[in-house]
Amino acid sequence: MHQPVTTCILAEPRLLPVKFDRAPSPEHSFDPAEIGSDRARVLFALACALASRESSSPAVPLVTWSTLLLPFQSGIGFSSPHPVSTLGAVIDLGDRIAELEEWTRIVDRSHAPSVEIAAQRLISAVGHRLDRSDALIDAVMVWENLVGTTSEVTFRVTAALAKLLETDPAKRRDLRKSLADIYNIRSRVVHGAAVDAAAVQKACSDAIDVAVRALRASYRRGPEWLALSSIERADSILLEWE
Repeated sequence: MHQPVTTCILAEPRLLPVKFDRAPSPEHSFDPAEIGSDRARVLFALACALASRESSSPAVPLVTWSTLLLPFQSGIGFSSPHPVSTLGAVIDLGDRIAELEEWTRIVDRSHAPSVEIAAQRLISAVGHRLDRSDALIDAVMVWENLVGTTSEVTFRVTAALAKLLETDPAKRRDLRKSLADIYNIRSRVVHGAAVDAAAVQKACSDAIDVAVRALRASYRRGPEWLALSSIERADSILLEWE
């Protein structure tokens, strides 16, 4: 009720410790991390986004419910996610199964805590934000989590992204300028300036497109790359790459 229709169920076997306690009043405790599904919620949605053909409007599955079937215990409890979900057009990934399997393996192997914000904010921008201004802010936060710095933020972030995504030096200048324009619109929105809705819509789509492409490039570089800080990644791109 009040949730999207469930079209796919993912099941995973878990090994959980079982304690037999003969005390008159047995103590019952467990580590919530053993039954948590937060990692799967974020990383599977991220893998779907990275496997999508349209990087400006990637497919992000919405979790409708989850449950844990425990041994020696009757009753089943279901939980539903709290964030508001945006229901766009249904996207069929049936012809992208091979790509989706590849991306789930890449993401599972390479994901690091340092890019957790980037993963969460991309999912938020695509799947949970009803307002495109909020989605734009989330998408640019993906950029900053990947290659953000503490000084000269706009130039260094856009320059690092342009070099990460474009191999042609001549085209990098145009890309960096367009990224700076998106940054400017984001800044105006954040500071309460009036911005045309069409401009926000386009900037949001472009920001999501860049966020998906940058995440693809970053995850392909492996766990050592993602384990770096955003400043270290930016410095590596700007100072060390040919």
